[in-house]
Amino acid sequence: MSLIGKLLNSLVRIGAALYLWFTGMFLRRAAYDAIEIDLGGAFPEHWLPRSPLDWRRRERLTHRELLELLDLAARDGKIKTVICRIRPGGMGLARTQEVGRALDRLRAAGKKTAALIENAGTREFLLAARCEKRWIAPTGLLSPTGLNMEMTYLRGLLDKAAVEPDLLVAGKFKSAAETFTRTGASEAAREMTDGLLDNLYAQVVADLAEALGKTPAQVRKLIDGAPYTAARALKAGLVERVGYRDEMLKELEVKNTRLVPGGHYWRVYARRIHARAVLVGAPVVALVHLSGAIREGRGDPARGVFGASSYVKLLRRLARDKHTKAVVLRVSSPGGSATGSDLIRRELEKLAGEKPLIVSLGDVAASGGYYVAVPGKKVLVERGTLTGSIGVIAGKFDLSGLYAKFGVRIEAHRRGQAAGIFSPTGRFSKIERTRMEEVLGAMYREFKQAVAAGRKLSPERVDELAEGRVWTGTEALSAKLADDVGGVNEALRIAKLEAGGVEGEPAHIVEYPVIPGPLKMLMSLGAATRDPFPLSLPGLEIAQAIAAGPYMGLPFELKIH
Repeated sequence: MSLIGKLLNSLVRIGAALYLWFTGMFLRRAAYDAIEIDLGGAFPEHWLPRSPLDWRRRERLTHRELLELLDLAARDGKIKTVICRIRPGGMGLARTQEVGRALDRLRAAGKKTAALIENAGTREFLLAARCEKRWIAPTGLLSPTGLNMEMTYLRGLLDKAAVEPDLLVAGKFKSAAETFTRTGASEAAREMTDGLLDNLYAQVVADLAEALGKTPAQVRKLIDGAPYTAARALKAGLVERVGYRDEMLKELEVKNTRLVPGGHYWRVYARRIHARAVLVGAPVVALVHLSGAIREGRGDPARGVFGASSYVKLLRRLARDKHTKAVVLRVSSPGGSATGSDLIRRELEKLAGEKPLIVSLGDVAASGGYYVAVPGKKVLVERGTLTGSIGVIAGKFDLSGLYAKFGVRIEAHRRGQAAGIFSPTGRFSKIERTRMEEVLGAMYREFKQAVAAGRKLSPERVDELAEGRVWTGTEALSAKLADDVGGVNEALRIAKLEAGGVEGEPAHIVEYPVIPGPLKMLMSLGAATRDPFPLSLPGLEIAQAIAAGPYMGLPFELKIH
């Protein structure tokens, strides 16, 4: 490091020390002994503004920040009581389990925990049940009704429109194609769906039984009796009190003047954590979020839509960056483009050869979302994570019948035996189908070989685990598709230690993709792209993705109400 660099580094550390001293003095004098945390609404994996106006008006915490807030409260000796406001949220089962473990750590630290329920479904009640005391508003509704998984079948609609799907599938459980080729689920699809729901439902029942001190049979009976009014919830023993917030605070002996809002509390301590990391020279750990469908190309980074090319560029830069000592990849993706997934996986494989790569799987990390995870030195899952789905779909949709309905005639002139392989005005010829089967088979083999190499499994074992079957995190652990139960903060702790950090000290975490500045977002407004197919019908986005090229993605979305 140059003399100027050393001087700047010393000045930064002096500034961090002064900040810690000043805020520490302020916090020691601050009069608070309780904290209120709103567990409702969306906690995105990574916050990115959608317009220049969003840039300065962020209100919500991210999922990782919420976890950090709960752990900060557990360590703060001044906090005696933690109040959780329970209302409808947007977390899936895996992230709900992750937050639930953080609530358990609060209770283990000796904090009094109380939940105030406004309206709660199954996932919200999973969090409320972890609290020592549970109140419900007089007009509140408690609806732990269980799990609901719905698949949409469009074959009837396609028949009415005279559209013929011509799809090829690698993996008998890869049922996304059935959305377009069948009017109902196949036996294999039902077997997979029933297996998933049985496993996930057993997790929900077990978690509630442990939290409520009841037997699994009693919990299943309570679920079958939902939804509950406040009076019925009290009678069923799901809550201890019916009342309003002021009544709850009075019984808990919490004064408003000594009650701190969770978001404000986190923002103060987050700056202190960053300053502490700077002061001790903590290793830099990159946290890369891969969320949503995987697309080819660059995407639209100014609007938070990142394609494979953008990720490839980012990962190459992190591999070269001497300051970045380890990387955590947080995957919350159902997959997407096979080519895009493979390009990202290859860069992660190269990066893993340069520095530690730890992977954390969120609510969903399946198909292409699992494919990118296999280079990780360690892969962490939650029990309720949906993962696996090792398989590929390819094909197209013949629109000639639809065109004919509108009086449109297409006359094709071609040179080359497979010149019409991507044309939407006819089904595959015999030669075209053979070529497409070769492409599909090659991609399926690449997928399985990558899993075998990354997870150190035999090809025969991967064949057994593949076929497009979706597994829960519990099943993935048993099959050695993942290494351990853990969330994003556990992954960051492992990465910090791999990078040479000290247990108990913070890491210097840098999140990617970076948040674009307001000027960059403003300049990109004119380049806004419109959805060429604005009709919002389940399955149509998947149809577009399949028609664009080989597809690695999930056929369904699990919704927990």
